[in-house]
Amino acid sequence: MFNRGDLEKISEFDEPDVRRSTSALVDILTKTMTDAEMKTGGRRLMVSSLASGQVNALCATNSWDEKHYHIFVDADLTVFCHSIAKLFAECLVRNNPFPGEASLDPVLVADNIRDPELQKRAADLFCSAVMRGTPRASEPWPPSPAAMMLVGLLSPALNMFPIAHELGHLHLGHLEAEQTRQIGVEGLEDLVASVYSHEDEFQADVVGSIVTMQTTIRLRIPHIYTALAPYIFLKSVETLDACFEVFGGQAGAMSFTHPSATERARKIRDAIAMQLRYHNTGKSFSAAVRVVDIISDGMRVAAVMNLRRLRSQGRVPRERIRLRVAENGTDVRILGLFPRLDDQ
Repeated sequence: MFNRGDLEKISEFDEPDVRRSTSALVDILTKTMTDAEMKTGGRRLMVSSLASGQVNALCATNSWDEKHYHIFVDADLTVFCHSIAKLFAECLVRNNPFPGEASLDPVLVADNIRDPELQKRAADLFCSAVMRGTPRASEPWPPSPAAMMLVGLLSPALNMFPIAHELGHLHLGHLEAEQTRQIGVEGLEDLVASVYSHEDEFQADVVGSIVTMQTTIRLRIPHIYTALAPYIFLKSVETLDACFEVFGGQAGAMSFTHPSATERARKIRDAIAMQLRYHNTGKSFSAAVRVVDIISDGMRVAAVMNLRRLRSQGRVPRERIRLRVAENGTDVRILGLFPRLDDQ
């Protein structure tokens, strides 16, 4: 039932549009992998959405169907990626003397990310993720006309990477690897999630970035910033982690089962540099990375400062239900948290 397109919602936290758009992305990415003779384990792929609170994806198997792998995506993953795309695009094109073009000027970009409007948008996105349990901004906003084209390039590339990362696990055979722990997921009957080694996570990042880049090339939407989409995604997760740490926890972080986003971002940056050198298109790489870092730092400062203000006012994150997995009697968080539903 996880992939029934005729059902509007298959669970309370399911987002049918996310499921359908992710299924389309899986088809696009696996086409790239098929063309490159990269296999994904021999099983068919099914997609479902899940409220994990981690703006991420995971791959699972089950005891009742040996023909499929299940890729679960967070119900808010698409929203998170699109919101990050909008913020980056605005910072890259605003006040640019070349209308509609993405800037490589660190001074210009630094001025843009300090703009009160963009500071407000960044704080709203990340603070909403911490306080309300969803990255859906409390005040939705459209990108400016000048930023629309870049948003249209960045948003799908950002969405591709976490899905391509999961396909990387399948291509590398990590689900069947000896070091991979197969853990039953409480609350999802007969489902088994995989906890990979940190080295396997780094390897899947590299494969995911390669598949993402090759897909953008195949679709004829290559761009220095779409090439950096995996790095932008992980830098945004790093910011999200810093936001949760304001309240002394890692409620939305993936560090229970993944290496730190900081280390992953560093390694993926180096992997992307090698790919760009291979394609002989890396001339603007260093400048673009510097720009991404400036925007990421600016968003983190805006969000963390606002969260500290909220904390000083006695505000606390919304109560959440823990969704856990257990192995040998030990609780291991794998799917994170989602908000407790109430009348508010």
